[in-house]
Order: sequence, then C-alpha cells, then structure tokens
Amino acid sequence: MKNLHYGFAIIVGVCGAVGQGLSQDRVAADVPYHVRYASNLTLSDALVNITNTGANGAPLFGPGFGAAAGNICVNVYAFSPDEQLISCCSCLVTPNGLVNLTANRDLVSNTLTGIRPDSIVIKLVATSTGSVPGDAGSIPTFSGSNCANSASLAGGDSFRIASGLLAWGATTHSCTSGPGSVPTLHLPGGQVTTQVTFSSTLSLPAYITMQFPGLGSGFDITSVASYLAWCANFSGELPVAPIGGDLFSSTQIYTLYNTYGTLPANAMSPNWDNVNYLLNHKGSASVAAVQEAIWFLLNGQFYANPFIPSVPPPGAAALVADALANGDGFVPTAGQKVAVLLDSGTGLLGTGLQDTIIEVPVPPNQQCITETPFSPSTLSIDELRSITNRCTNIVGNGSTFGQCSSCRQGGLGAPKL
Repeated sequence: MKNLHYGFAIIVGVCGAVGQGLSQDRVAADVPYHVRYASNLTLSDALVNITNTGANGAPLFGPGFGAAAGNICVNVYAFSPDEQLISCCSCLVTPNGLVNLTANRDLVSNTLTGIRPDSIVIKLVATSTGSVPGDAGSIPTFSGSNCANSASLAGGDSFRIASGLLAWGATTHSCTSGPGSVPTLHLPGGQVTTQVTFSSTLSLPAYITMQFPGLGSGFDITSVASYLAWCANFSGELPVAPIGGDLFSSTQIYTLYNTYGTLPANAMSPNWDNVNYLLNHKGSASVAAVQEAIWFLLNGQFYANPFIPSVPPPGAAALVADALANGDGFVPTAGQKVAVLLDSGTGLLGTGLQDTIIEVPVPPNQQCITETPFSPSTLSIDELRSITNRCTNIVGNGSTFGQCSSCRQGGLGAPKL
C-alpha cells in the first residue's frame, strides 16, 4: 500500500503574626494528516483548535495587503467507534490564523447515521485551496478564499495534499496525575456559611477545622463532614471565641473555589499545584510544620505568631523543599485531596477576614479535561480514498445530514463540566 509522500509518522492572631535564535529545521509535526479522539461527549463538549503554520507562504505585509497567499483547507472527518464516517466538512485557515470546532456543536449534532455517539475519532487532512494545470499534473495553489467541497475532493487534482497544519484538542476523561489535567469538583456557588474551630495548642489534626452546617446535597463537600483546614495568607485575621479548654470557634461566610479552576485575581499563585502536592505528601509532619510550609509556598516566607513562636518549626523547610522539587504540575487523583480555597475577598496578601483552604477528597471516577496536540500520522492513499468517497456520499445525498459546521475564528479553552 502506497503512502502519500507528505505523510510520515511522526481569633485575632489565629492566622496573623509577627513577620520573619530561531531554528532552520522544519517542524517534525508539520504534516498534512492528524488524528485524535474525543470522549464522554454526553458529559462535556470536546474542542478542536487549528492553526496554519505558514509553511506554504503568507502575504508579505500581512493579511489584507496584496494578494492572498499561504491559505490551506483543513478537512475534518468524524468517525463513530464502529468506524462509520458520521460527518465531514472543511475550514479555510489562513497563515497564522486560529479557528475552532467543537464535537457536540459541529461534528455530532447532525450525523449521517442519525446516531449521536458518546465518543468519536477526529481526522484532519490539510490540502491546498485549489490548483492550476502543470506539465506533470496539477500544481497546488494557496490563494483561494473558500474550501467548498474540499472535504470530498481532498488529495485529488483540485485540492492537493499540503503541509502547514497544527491542531490541538481538549476532551473529558478520567483524571491522571500529570501536567495539564484539571480535577473538577461540584462546589456550591455564592457565599457559604462555615463553622470554624481552632485549638490554641494546635491539638487538632490541622491548623483549623471547618464544617458546613445546613449545606444542601449534591456537592462534593457535605454538611456532616469536618474538613482539615489551613490558613492561606498571613496578614488576614480569623476571629474566634472560646468554647472550652483550648478550643475556639466562630461562624464565617466564604465563597468556595477549586484551586485548579478560575480563582479571584488576588488569590492566584504559581504554587497552588505545590500546595496540593504538600497536602498529599505531608506524612506525619506536625500541624505547625504544614501550616508554615503553606505560608511559605503562598506568601514567600515563614511567620511566627503566638501559636508558632519559633520559625521554621522542625520539618517545615523539608516540606517546602519537597513540594518545590516534586510538586510542579501535580494533580491529585481519586482518593487524594484537592485544596479548595475559601475566599473572603482578602486574597493571599490582603488584610481582613483570613482566606483559608480545606482538604476535599477527589471523588471516585473523577473527570478531568486535558488539552493536547493532535497526533501526526501516516495517511495511505487507500485510506484517503475511502474517507473522501464516503464524504462524497454525505455531501451528495440531497440532505444536510453529516455535513458538519465549518470552523469559527479564534481558539477555545477547556470546556466546562
């Protein structure tokens, strides 16, 4: 079986305290054929972002100045798990342009078979936008302004196979510990009432503990559990009142955020993954050591206060070193703990009601969203002919079924669960 020549594998003071050359080599992935899967489409949409590298040229002074140059058609084919071609379409992509598709919106909403699968294989094939006759056959051109019917004619004389395609996709799957995965939690929206408990002798299993009395059902935190909690910043205060012995308590109001999701601007930190690593690798470290390590990771230094008068306490520096050395990109998996931020509006450095974090177990069968590149691959002539013949049937069957939507300009981030 011959291969197309372009295709190659390729309490006040509870938390407050006293301070202490460009390469000339061609990009290996710049090939015309790319493939990727999209899964769990009934749970969340999957997206595709596509660009044109400019491998076939570009207008000398940029888009809109002079004749068009370097344009490509990116032909999109969606297959169900049983190998059926369920939709096809094409997108014009200009040099350095960025376009997007989503599986639910564009690829499975109007399938030829009438069945909407939960997972699909997506194949992308790059071609020229046209051709002109030449002595040895048609010569590809890259100045066209549309890709009508290119998905059914890709690889033929009218739309020659071309380089210049790069693509990325995001889909929902089971969590893994690694860069890029995003653990998700179902947290209550808006403000939530919390019951805070603190021990002046640090006799609790964490610096503080928190409960959520009266919280409704359906969330990944419950009204009956007591959560290990830690102060997130040092400058804030957490007022509490004595309730007996060394224990103090208060009721506070917070908004909850997953530290792997979107956070308030004043609560952002490059070290949230390191904090999550620490919470899952603190071992038998003392409460004081863990709290001081969190302060160091989020605030940049250790702090002394009436409850931790000498810093750093034994073990704190080792916890920080371990988290910084091994925690970059850490993602907790099912059964581990994820840090949930309780935000009062104070953030990590402001004064006022102390921002805190609680340890929440990652639920079983946790779903994550990861964006990764499409995989360049080898495309055989027979496979291309099979795909385009089936796409021709879709385009020419007298209905709109199977004709997926064309690309939209711009890129998309990970879809929401």
